[in-house]
Amino acid sequence: MLLVPKESDGEWSNEQAWAEDAVACLAYSLRTRISGDAQEAAWAARRVYEAVDSYVINVSANNFKLPNDEVRVRDHPLVQVELGRQERDISELLSLVHSPENIVTAVNSFKLRSRSEHAIRTSYRLAADKARLRRPCECAGHSPCT
Repeated sequence: MLLVPKESDGEWSNEQAWAEDAVACLAYSLRTRISGDAQEAAWAARRVYEAVDSYVINVSANNFKLPNDEVRVRDHPLVQVELGRQERDISELLSLVHSPENIVTAVNSFKLRSRSEHAIRTSYRLAADKARLRRPCECAGHSPCT
């Protein structure tokens, strides 16, 4: 956690919050690897979700202050892509309970996807293609979504 800036290090920015989520996710992932505790993996996934949620709220041109805004954020293509990834990964892990002989294939699949599913820009375009949405993101032309 030494990589995460302290509040006393100066003015806080969204990028620092996202960096904190990334470092925490890595720490939870390593703890999962060491302990095998599924709760640690759940916390890692939660931090990824929180980072994407925060990104959508802070980069979007929308004013997310109304009562139903959490639903609008949750339905945003970037959030939906991440939730879909997590659901897919959990399903694949659960399938290993019945087919442990496929563990090497699953690990290789996870490694390959971790290299190809890394960018918010990629996530948005995948979501847009999937939903057949050919419209710009609500992020007012912010470069990761255009």
